[in-house]
Amino acid sequence: MLKRFSKLKYLSSLNQKLILSPKSFVTKFSVLNSCVSQSHSRHFSSSTIKKENYKKKEDEKKEVIKVDKKEVDMAEISRNAVIKAIMGNTFITAIKFVAYLASGSASLLAETAHSLIDSLNQGLLYLGIKQSAKTPDSKYQYGYGRARYFYSLVSALGIFWIGSFSVIYSGIQNILHIHNHSHHTSTPHEVHHSSLMPSEDIDSTSLSYRMLSYIMPEQCVNTLLAHYGLVTPVVLLVSFLIDGGVLTSVIKDIKEQKPEGMSVFQYIRSIQDPMVLSVLLEDIAACLGIIIAFAGIGLSVYTDNLIYDALASVTIGGLLGIISASLIELNRKFLIGRSIDSKMEGRIRTILMKRRSIEGVYAIQSQWLSPNSFSVNVEVDFNGHHFAKVLRELGYEREFIKRSKDPKELMKLLNWYTEDVTKALEREIIDIEEEIRQEIPEATYIEVEPSSSLTSLRIVEMMMEDTRKD
Repeated sequence: MLKRFSKLKYLSSLNQKLILSPKSFVTKFSVLNSCVSQSHSRHFSSSTIKKENYKKKEDEKKEVIKVDKKEVDMAEISRNAVIKAIMGNTFITAIKFVAYLASGSASLLAETAHSLIDSLNQGLLYLGIKQSAKTPDSKYQYGYGRARYFYSLVSALGIFWIGSFSVIYSGIQNILHIHNHSHHTSTPHEVHHSSLMPSEDIDSTSLSYRMLSYIMPEQCVNTLLAHYGLVTPVVLLVSFLIDGGVLTSVIKDIKEQKPEGMSVFQYIRSIQDPMVLSVLLEDIAACLGIIIAFAGIGLSVYTDNLIYDALASVTIGGLLGIISASLIELNRKFLIGRSIDSKMEGRIRTILMKRRSIEGVYAIQSQWLSPNSFSVNVEVDFNGHHFAKVLRELGYEREFIKRSKDPKELMKLLNWYTEDVTKALEREIIDIEEEIRQEIPEATYIEVEPSSSLTSLRIVEMMMEDTRKD
């Protein structure tokens, strides 16, 4: 407020010092340009510049925005990660289901459901990738970038309701069944899950029996082979290797993309692509889930008490719930229009304040449209003296001196002058937008609006009032 009052006081004092001569009239008119350039720029735009700006905006909507190599690589990372995850999880789902049919393990049932949900959800992610790649059109002028967040949100909700809720419910049912069944048994060690296959005579001379006997007690070998079979640990191990391979591949790609001086964890927290984060978190959950399943089955085999198997199932469901809640929150922020962070906003403000044509930046409003694209609207106070200098170099000072005595010629010149003021302002806005895009490629849609508290001020009225006083 103090700065704007000082500016008004400066203009008033400048007017008192000027002499009403043809040459000083030009000087006064250059001061008048400060008001004209900010308050009337939208109303006197030339048709040529309007057409140029319209064509430029239409081209921006129709063309795919050019992004740097890092952004292209991140898009490729998300696509490759989703495809690898779909292939891996589809295979894992099949072998886990076969293992569940052979053993009846509650943990394996939970893991089968986990992998099936992962496969379906990653199919949704791939659909989101395909749709978000569409170019902007008349219906969606800002593009389809938010399709990624929508399909990722649907995927996260699927993990929660179909995955987490159903697995926890199944695990609790198993715990209650075991608890009720324990009242009809003589010892806790006789508790067995009702869905387990009936125990059969175990061939102690088989190769698998003899190999397992070297690494665990005979009682554990009998329990494992009778109730789970050898296929269960083998399937879990294969699943861990596949999920671990996909997870390692994604982390490797992320390491290659992260900026120097930033840790992998910090870079992962800054990633805004829900596809990469979904695959990353789901594979982390898958690996942890397999470890939990191993632990539950291992404790059940060691103690001959299947309560640990059921508890592992509930734990896996809780893990799925945590992952889904994280993904839901991420997508919620961007779907409702999350703004850019203060660091990015500071970069835009620095670019603007370096230009001689701008005196101040009043507001910066923004929202992310996709993981690598945002729109921004900035309100700036343009320096009218800068544009007066630009037009003076075009020869307007000489023309005003020559035509100041002829009212008709002076009016004609004023019309030309206001047209060129608007053209100069529009040209400056175009240059500002191009500079911001060069420095920050993610800024795909930029709007620069002139704004000032002195917009309603008419300096010419001040000049006339001071003349009457004199």
